[in-house]
Amino acid sequence: MKKKLMLTVLSSVFALGVLGACGDVEEPVNEDPAIENNAVINDEGNM
Repeated sequence: MKKKLMLTVLSSVFALGVLGACGDVEEPVNEDPAIENNAVINDEGNM
């Protein structure tokens, strides 16, 4: 009985952790610094 209660509690904590990680977080899709800085590279590879 004690083992069954322990497994129930642990599985409940696991399920709440998984559901809690599925939040409504809006992150920007493009996080490339070269695109954000609008860097221009010439033929020699210098900026």
